[in-house]
Amino acid sequence: MTIRTAAASLLLLVFVAFAAYLALFADLTNRPDPEPAPVDSGPGETLVLNESLDCKRCHPEVYDEWSRSWHGKAWLDPLVRAPDRSNNFKKKDCIPCHAPRPIFEIGLGLGKRVVERHSNRQDGVDCLSCHMLPEGGLAGGTRGRTTPCGATFKAGITSYDLCAPCHNQHNTVNEWLEAPAELRGESCNDCHFPHVTRPGREEGTTRPGRSHLLRGWRDQNLDMEAMTVKEAIEGDEGGRTLVVRVINDKTPHNVPTDSRNRALDLVVTFFKEGGDVFPVADSEGPREFGQEPGTYRLRFRNPYRSEFGKVSTQIPSGQEARLDAAVPDGAHRVTIKLLYKLTPFTRDDEAYEVYVREMKL
Repeated sequence: MTIRTAAASLLLLVFVAFAAYLALFADLTNRPDPEPAPVDSGPGETLVLNESLDCKRCHPEVYDEWSRSWHGKAWLDPLVRAPDRSNNFKKKDCIPCHAPRPIFEIGLGLGKRVVERHSNRQDGVDCLSCHMLPEGGLAGGTRGRTTPCGATFKAGITSYDLCAPCHNQHNTVNEWLEAPAELRGESCNDCHFPHVTRPGREEGTTRPGRSHLLRGWRDQNLDMEAMTVKEAIEGDEGGRTLVVRVINDKTPHNVPTDSRNRALDLVVTFFKEGGDVFPVADSEGPREFGQEPGTYRLRFRNPYRSEFGKVSTQIPSGQEARLDAAVPDGAHRVTIKLLYKLTPFTRDDEAYEVYVREMKL
């Protein structure tokens, strides 16, 4: 066999494999949503699980948490539906992660990608997306528990493998795997679905569970649990420098992570004694929309794919970023702010204030 013949054979094999993958993906995409699986819940009664609302009967606390979470709002969130985002989901590639079919149907892990469903899309990432099994019944995270909905223990339900088909589209799970072991924990659930204790079925009893509020920076309840900010003045009256360090010492993935829309801005503003603001430092140069105020700024963000020439300035887990700001002559005080933005164009006064400190100089 000549080199040319071997190369042609290899190319043919690659083409056949790729065609098989496309056929499988097309089959999953076009396949109708699975029929609801009847679940025997006891003598004379059968549960049929069509949607998340069916779960509320036995799990009212979990349903309430989920319905207030960004999983529950994944389809209806105005920010997601905005013209410069999914454009009311006219951008079809946004649909699978915002209204996915049951993840166990396609399989878990880094090499998998969710497929869109066609019914109950208003429920976003619903209970069945994560819990429904293709053979019927539901996946549960507790061994040995008998439930009316027929939940069966599946180790994958508490594994990062469950999150990967959606959340590794922007590399978050890979970031987690590369994080220092002492920060990583066992899975994404440690931070985002922490353990809780709920009332048991019998009065006076309790049972273990996990919060389904899906904690995140957008809710401003993980902010300074996620990192540390340190500042210090170095030098003397002949030339002082404010050194600000943003340390990603608690989060087992990059900051900010996931959506490329997200931005984290460090803003240092020096004030004169009368309250006037020192203008943008000469070294800063022109600023883009959404980054105008402040004497010094640093932005942490993974740029859009269309932003050619820009590189990611995210802070990886266990690492830090540093800003050295020369203290202007006559500076009376300084404010240091860390602002979390849902888009890179969000104004400072519309951002979440993750950290704010004022220092006299």
